[in-house]
Order: sequence, then structure tokens, then C-alpha cells
Amino acid sequence: MEVSFTGLNNIYVGNRNFVSREYKTLIPKSIKVEKDVVLRFRASLTDDKFGPDLTLFKNFLKRMRKYGKRNFLNPDKPNEVCLDVQYAVGRDREGEKAISGFILNGVEVPLSDNKDLVAFTYLAKFTKRIAEASKSENRKILANYANDIIHSTALTFIG
Repeated sequence: MEVSFTGLNNIYVGNRNFVSREYKTLIPKSIKVEKDVVLRFRASLTDDKFGPDLTLFKNFLKRMRKYGKRNFLNPDKPNEVCLDVQYAVGRDREGEKAISGFILNGVEVPLSDNKDLVAFTYLAKFTKRIAEASKSENRKILANYANDIIHSTALTFIG
């Protein structure tokens, strides 16, 4: 665990490689998964001289509620963000497919309309802040990799 003085405290970054079990709902049944990676990012948020991380999260939650979207607040830990980024490679009848999925505080983050892009903007900012706040090169690499997955997923949706 890495303690940071940047508004992100108790930062945790982890990854797992496995054939999808826990996140199988994020992958269409028609795809035979060959490789599955889940990256987990967790941090306690505060507002301090380094940035208003907690306020940014609360503002994001308000915007999502305004749009009638899901609530991503963890009522047991309202100042904590836990993001799982899944990236899977598999095959269906059309060939190889890359699939990504996102879970924020235990709730799947959908990408079904333009208003959902608000969530992807927040996720990208969060992983970028993790990369900036991490002293470990490995954590920076994983956070930047997750940021690339978020970015490419949003771009694919925008078309």
C-alpha cells in the first residue's frame, strides 16, 4: 500500500489474469474468452492543497444522478473509490474481439448513451491521478494502461 499526499490516500493497484468468472456478465456469451485481465484501483479521496479529489467525485455523482443514471457511491465508504477495469480478448464467429468493462464501487459502468461519457471522463481522470500520485513505476504503467482502455472504449462508442 502506498500512502500519498495528493488528495488520494491509501492507493492500491492490483491486477489479475484469469479466464473470466467474476466479470462474465460484462462479456457477451457468444465470445469464447482466451485472455482476461482485471486491474483494480482503490483510493480514499480527500480535498487538500494538491487538489479537490473528493469534491470532484461528489460532483461526478451529482451529475450522474441528474441524468437518472446509476449511483456509484459506496454507502459504507463514501470517500473511497474502487475501480475495476476488465480487458478481455476472445473469439466469436467473426474473429478476434477485444472487450472491456468497468465496475465502479461494485456497480457496472454502462456505455449506452452520450450521458454515460461523463462516467468515462471521471474514470479517465481518476486513473490519470493514480498514475501521477504513484511512486511505483509498475503502478504508473498499470494506471496508464487502464486509462488507455477507458479512452479507446469511449472513442469506439463515439465512433
